[in-house]
Amino acid sequence: MKGNSNNYFHSNSGYTVDPRTVNSATLVPEAAMYAYQSQLTPDQLAAMHQYVNYYNYAGYPGADGVAAGVTENPLEAVQRCHLHKKPDLNCKFCRKYKSAVHEMSRISQQQSQNMDEKRDALPMTNSSTYNLNTLLRNNILASEYYKSLVSMQTFQEIVQELIQYSDHAEPYCSTATRAPSTLFCCLYRFFTMRLSGKQMTQLLEHAKSPYPRCCGFLYLRFVLPSDELWNWFEPYLLDDEEFVVGANGRTSTIGEFATMLLLEDKYANTILPRLPTKFRNLHGPQLMQMPLHRKRRLSNMDMLHAFVEGKKVMALKDGNWTHAEITTVAGDDHGYPCIDVIFEDETSASLDIAYVKLENDKPHKNDDYVHASDDYDAMDAYRKRQRERAIAHGKSYCKRPTSYKASLSRITTNR
Repeated sequence: MKGNSNNYFHSNSGYTVDPRTVNSATLVPEAAMYAYQSQLTPDQLAAMHQYVNYYNYAGYPGADGVAAGVTENPLEAVQRCHLHKKPDLNCKFCRKYKSAVHEMSRISQQQSQNMDEKRDALPMTNSSTYNLNTLLRNNILASEYYKSLVSMQTFQEIVQELIQYSDHAEPYCSTATRAPSTLFCCLYRFFTMRLSGKQMTQLLEHAKSPYPRCCGFLYLRFVLPSDELWNWFEPYLLDDEEFVVGANGRTSTIGEFATMLLLEDKYANTILPRLPTKFRNLHGPQLMQMPLHRKRRLSNMDMLHAFVEGKKVMALKDGNWTHAEITTVAGDDHGYPCIDVIFEDETSASLDIAYVKLENDKPHKNDDYVHASDDYDAMDAYRKRQRERAIAHGKSYCKRPTSYKASLSRITTNR
């Protein structure tokens, strides 16, 4: 037989014998053979099994089991202490059995948790390339750092990597044009793990670092179906946590970052999945108004005393300004109050103070027209922005090709 995998026999004494040196009784401890066997393929193990008494320890699945890829957990082979009916911490056999039971319980709970998370995994529009461009994806897969992330099997381990080593949110490192950044390597590892809704919520609401939050938004933008994007993004569009977004030190806020991902087709020269026209027409004007909402939040905070129970206000409902009445004013975790309002159709909502504005003390007959015109202005601004982005500026390929006669006239002029 060829190869070192066929050169060992198992002995009943707890050692493994090399038949080439059996006369000198060269014995290999069985524990070392476990480590050796773990490096072999199932075909090699099945070939080794043809020797008599090679695997004679309790619980070995046999040649058929090895060929089928069935191997027993070594923890299950640990037997209860034969000396004590009740565990004795002074006995090494009792301690070994107790530690094995605890480890098996931990592994079982981890496997059960992983199965629950897989059943609750968020849907993906592309589970092969994850909508990343080929160059970026190949650079990530070739990265030594990403290869080190593959050995990490838990969600929390990747989150800790983001907290410790991420310093910006762009695809490539600032020191090298082809080296993928820490955040995008962790992002790709999350793609392969298929995050659940619970894990995504933990990312978006992470309190220790903004980079797990950025990674969560990028995950959603790249692979989540467009009809589910708004429900995930909308609660964070006004978030004012600042962080370094660019490798050159450029800063932004979480809210501005999330808004940009929904408005743009590219992020740091990386193409994002194109959003359907229905999504753009419905939410585009709302996204264009986000800078105004941020300014309104600051101005409303200066006159917070005017927001009292029973006050008539205009509140934003489904992207439109609607008459409403304040019921309660309560604070939130970010220091900005939430306004509970009831609309004219008897429906209620809890809104950020940025989405509420006071009515004029003296009602004006054109108030409804003013609010409607604001909505139309937002739509016009969004459409104008889309038209401008569709026009290529300073591109040579946008120029009309030179005709044959024009080229002849240029030659004649040059002569």
